[in-house]
Amino acid sequence: MIKKVIMIIICSILGVLLWTSEVYAYDNEQESIEEIEYRNQQLYISSQSYQLKNENLEYKLWLNYGEIPTIVDIKRNNKALYLYWNKVECATGYIVYKKLLGRDWFKVAHFTNKESLCYVDKNYYNNCVYNDAFYTVIAYKNINNMEMYSKVDKEGVCYLETPIISNLSVNNIKWNKVKYADGYEILSRNADEKSWKVINTVDENSNEYVIRSKEYSDNKYYTVRAYKNTTNSRVYSKCDSKITLKNRKYRGENIIFEGDSTTSGIASQSYLEVIYPARVGQLLGANIQVNAAPDEVASTIAKKISYREKYFNDANLVCLAIGSSDYEIGTILGNIVDETTDTFYGALSYIIKIIREQNPKAKVLLITPFYRGKYINKINVNCNFKKNKVGCTLQDYVDAIKSVAYIYRCNIYDANSEGPLSLNNVSYATYDYVNPTEEYHSKIGSELTEYIVKNKLL
Repeated sequence: MIKKVIMIIICSILGVLLWTSEVYAYDNEQESIEEIEYRNQQLYISSQSYQLKNENLEYKLWLNYGEIPTIVDIKRNNKALYLYWNKVECATGYIVYKKLLGRDWFKVAHFTNKESLCYVDKNYYNNCVYNDAFYTVIAYKNINNMEMYSKVDKEGVCYLETPIISNLSVNNIKWNKVKYADGYEILSRNADEKSWKVINTVDENSNEYVIRSKEYSDNKYYTVRAYKNTTNSRVYSKCDSKITLKNRKYRGENIIFEGDSTTSGIASQSYLEVIYPARVGQLLGANIQVNAAPDEVASTIAKKISYREKYFNDANLVCLAIGSSDYEIGTILGNIVDETTDTFYGALSYIIKIIREQNPKAKVLLITPFYRGKYINKINVNCNFKKNKVGCTLQDYVDAIKSVAYIYRCNIYDANSEGPLSLNNVSYATYDYVNPTEEYHSKIGSELTEYIVKNKLL
């Protein structure tokens, strides 16, 4: 008890100097949520006695009306998670509890200033189940040298992933389901508007909505956001804001994608509903053909297309996203003058020659390997500098692609250095430090679409 009093005094002093005061409590003296609820109940019973009835009116009122802090937002970036709540006017401060999958609630912060309305969880990514982290906030009031606590929202809130639009047609919108969501709001806005308007709400079992005729317009943007209910509020996810039916002027254009697991969308755990080639098709209105497969390397693509004479005949654009699997298995790099398909240089050059022989009008876009943080079974490594079994880094394969693009006058989208995946977010932007989540597939697709339009590849 003495230890806790000292900690509170120290925090009170710091609270005068800082905008917030935090004490991280992982010792044996911290109270669990169940203990707080039990103590409140016992104190409330005591407050009904004749002795306390008149003398502790403030005490009794707090027990009756101790307001649960309203959690208004939960955000994250590549460093931490941020939890925000509204001020409880009569409170002295707040206590934040956290729960991970399969574990009980534990205290992570004690605020001694009622103006402190944000908790920053810098340890958010330190656990492999961070997507299953829940938070709740309790207000407390010091009365007669005793901490009285508000009621508790024992369900708590968690960060909600962004629902990604997988299909948008003239009368239908479809998205991927979000874990822990209680439902979804369908939103729309006109092209010249900034704010979204809620046009309908569906429950957590739905991932599709029929757009009614009175809600539809070619000039409108549509999106979906997930929500989770708390005891006295509702928190929302971000929304996928890039999809529209407006200006889909590339209908009838054909794009072929060649690549490995990232391009195919077959990640280690499942098939994805949203992959970046499909995203490109949605944004452009173009026809998409994905011929990618997990672990596909340059030499296997070269061999595959050599047997098919009309493989690229109908293509307006061919996107080659290769190199990541070549790095993984250790394809020999070779050099720019190689004519054999056994080397990376030779196979890539051969593929481009075949495309141009079959369809001289088709444009070729080379996509460098996306940033990856895994080599074989080692995770959280920067593969741009990690050598594989043949002594090559991922950057070596990136440089080879750039050299081939220069020789054959191909456009190049440098996904490795300019794409959405990076050292700072690979831990949560991918499922396995290699394959992107659906949210990041959508970001890749949006950026690639902008590149295609800007460089007039269609």
